Amino acid sequence: MAVCTRLRFDGGTPRQHESLDAHLNVRRDPPEGLILHASGPVEGGWAMFDVWESHDAFERFAASRGLPARSVPDAPEMEEFTVAEMVQPDRMLTAMLR
Repeated sequence: MAVCTRLRFDGGTPRQHESLDAHLNVRRDPPEGLILHASGPVEGGWAMFDVWESHDAFERFAASRGLPARSVPDAPEMEEFTVAEMVQPDRMLTAMLR
């Protein structure tokens, strides 16, 4: 069953995100089970939003790549929920954001 995870890094900065993004390397080496990844600034920090094929897929990713402690000052706030519906009317979203 697909799940969505939201990680919020209070106080996170664009520079910290760049470091974390380089470490996680989801663009060049997408982890097995990742359906969608999005991130961006939020009030007071940074957030990452991912859709996974299952909770186990997310757990494998977290265990294998983990979050580098030096990149973020505090552990992120995490929320996970089961995906009941996901609509992808056009997969051109990535191209539009570039």
